[in-house]
Amino acid sequence: MNCALQELAQLLYQLKTGGHKALIFTQMTKMLDVLEAFLNLHGYTYLRLDGTTKPEQRQVHLALHTRNAHTNQ
Repeated sequence: MNCALQELAQLLYQLKTGGHKALIFTQMTKMLDVLEAFLNLHGYTYLRLDGTTKPEQRQVHLALHTRNAHTNQ
């Protein structure tokens, strides 16, 4: 694992143990693919929004994120 992903793993662990969430932005779909594999490897729950996400599904994802942000994780 490269250094940036090691740092991300440590940061996400600290945030999760502190009861926080993370929001990660990237403009490259390939980077989203890498992040998705990384999150799956580490057992994190995530929502992926990219250019292929239909508007209706995007609204569902955002509603889930917002609702979960106001409840206990």
